[in-house]
Amino acid sequence: MTEFSFEKKSTQIIFWVIVIVMFVYLYLHVEPKHNACWDEDRNDCFLDCFRVDPKEGDTNADLLRRLEGYTKLDIEKNFWRRSLLNAIVLSALLLMIYYRRLLIPIQTFLIIVMILFIAFYFHNSFYSMHFDQRSNIFAQATINEIRYRLNLAERPTAKDFTHVY
Repeated sequence: MTEFSFEKKSTQIIFWVIVIVMFVYLYLHVEPKHNACWDEDRNDCFLDCFRVDPKEGDTNADLLRRLEGYTKLDIEKNFWRRSLLNAIVLSALLLMIYYRRLLIPIQTFLIIVMILFIAFYFHNSFYSMHFDQRSNIFAQATINEIRYRLNLAERPTAKDFTHVY
């Protein structure tokens, strides 16, 4: 039985082929499919929250429901995949520059990818929580007030805002 080693050329080549195939698949197939929900194809997405355009015959209640759905779109952002893709690219570039060769050490690559992934992911999550989510809470309060003024719902009370932190 042969010993496994990250230093063998065959192991490195197999590893890099897997990384490149995974990267290309995520970048060219999965990301565009998910991002299409934010452009003109959003009405083809499966989730109702992407269907925010007004339609002929919509009532005020329909328009408010669509607007409310739009405030929930930030939940659909996929930070982990973009963080992973960015970490892979940046790690590979930095290590290729540092080692001045195409085949870089696998273990070092994996450690740098993990560190950068965590940094990117937490940065995106912090920004989303402290800016996007809070602005959505205030937008939801405004939507609730409009519903009340149009006699589509009861007046919002303090219990409606217990989720604000």
